[in-house]
Amino acid sequence: MKGKYDPKYKKEKSKEKFEKLKEEMQQKFELEHTFKPRINYNFSAVKEKSRESKDEIYKRLSTPKILEINKRLREKEEIDNLKMKEECTFKPKIANKNDLFDESAEKNQNQKPDKITSRLYKLAEQMKEKREKLKREHQESEVGNYSFAPNIDEYSKKLVMKYQNKPIHERVI
Repeated sequence: MKGKYDPKYKKEKSKEKFEKLKEEMQQKFELEHTFKPRINYNFSAVKEKSRESKDEIYKRLSTPKILEINKRLREKEEIDNLKMKEECTFKPKIANKNDLFDESAEKNQNQKPDKITSRLYKLAEQMKEKREKLKREHQESEVGNYSFAPNIDEYSKKLVMKYQNKPIHERVI
């Protein structure tokens, strides 16, 4: 017979009370705490797939942060430049500086651009030829204005004709 003084009876009674208290506490907790987080149990599996080897980890950690920051900045600039190109539709037509000096600007545009040294050399040669041409025209116009013409023998005329077209630095040598 079980009585209230029986130790087994007391244990059963205390267990029942404990279970009742536990359920009451659980109900109170559920009423007060309404937030239930969603846990992604597949996260650890994804993390294991993308794990780096030790060598890769050491390499990544040994590289300076500045390189990574510079790389990100360059990528950001490229993205910004692409956005700007898409937004900006106006493209001005700019005349080359050589067009001012060169009479054949269309020919220069059709040709492939040379190195700057060869282009400057060609430009200098053209300017030199123009100066010499203008100088000769000026001398011929001055000679045509003179009223006096000296008598020069044939030998002297041949010498003058021989050296007349050459520049002074070539005649001296």
